[in-house]
Amino acid sequence: MAAKTILRKKHILLIQEPIMVQASPMIILNQNADAVYDKEIDRFYFKDLTTISTIFKGVDILYREATSAETTQFLQKPFVSLANGYSANQVKTMNRKRIALATEAWDSFSAKDKKAIIPYIQAYCPQLTFNAVNKKFTVSSEEELKFLLYGLLERYYTTPHGGKKRLASAVRDL
Repeated sequence: MAAKTILRKKHILLIQEPIMVQASPMIILNQNADAVYDKEIDRFYFKDLTTISTIFKGVDILYREATSAETTQFLQKPFVSLANGYSANQVKTMNRKRIALATEAWDSFSAKDKKAIIPYIQAYCPQLTFNAVNKKFTVSSEEELKFLLYGLLERYYTTPHGGKKRLASAVRDL
């Protein structure tokens, strides 16, 4: 059986003689697991974010999607220019998650970092159109937005020995 949630309610403990217990933590068990951690590959699987958030405090922050307002606000940043009718309404779930993370990253950058990130993105994303006059990246599709977001999240790097440009599939601060 798998743990569903932790409750703190009055309950009666039925052992040899019933005992009334006040607000002690208890775990309710279900037939199917709500979450599974595979230690061998260091991967965490879950069905419902709301359910596991009651057990694992803070996990919802890792999987947060930007709201429509946050998405619109991000797409109005000074370095973004939308084209070909692309709009916040067309931004899909994965890019909304990246927008939530990228907005936090952008807001944490110093003025110097904000200037330096633009050439960094240009160096790794030649497929993104950059207008040097207005200093904006043109975004007209999900794919272009993804490249821009990866850049803001500093997921591009060059290998030190082979000099190969790569994209980190996951990042973790050391």
